[in-house]
Amino acid sequence: MCKDDSFISPYKHCPTLYFLLSDHISNGAASPRDVILHNIDPLFPAKGKRHPHYAWDTRVRASLRSGDYKVITGNPGPGRWVKPPGGDGLEHQFELNEDPDKNLWLFNIAEDPTEHHDLSTEKPEVVEKLLNMLIQFNQTAVPARYPPHDPTSNPGLHGGVYGPWVH
Repeated sequence: MCKDDSFISPYKHCPTLYFLLSDHISNGAASPRDVILHNIDPLFPAKGKRHPHYAWDTRVRASLRSGDYKVITGNPGPGRWVKPPGGDGLEHQFELNEDPDKNLWLFNIAEDPTEHHDLSTEKPEVVEKLLNMLIQFNQTAVPARYPPHDPTSNPGLHGGVYGPWVH
């Protein structure tokens, strides 16, 4: 936002944002965006073995989409996919992590939107490209600040509510 001596308003930017997105929103045009970084989370404990063929540490929990492909690294836990509206309304449960040491998946989400068919061994060149993109994104990341637990933060010590506890 621009800052001057006057009131700062997000509404000043609405015309600019609308201009940038208007064709996509109004006419149903394809998004100009081809890459989406879903997450890089270094705070989860590493599980499994690091994949020896890639520079990216596949034990780090991360996800990135480029075009039709989505790569997932780290242990994402159990998978869950909810059918879009207009279907039978049933939720489809499946276990993404069939091997507890596995920490690398590649999906073609255009052909496999429920992420059932792992392509990581069939398309190593796509995996390498996406993992290199994760490296580039991670190089610009601000380090996560996760201080150790402070027992005085317990809400039971402050009337049962979370709030500032350091005086």
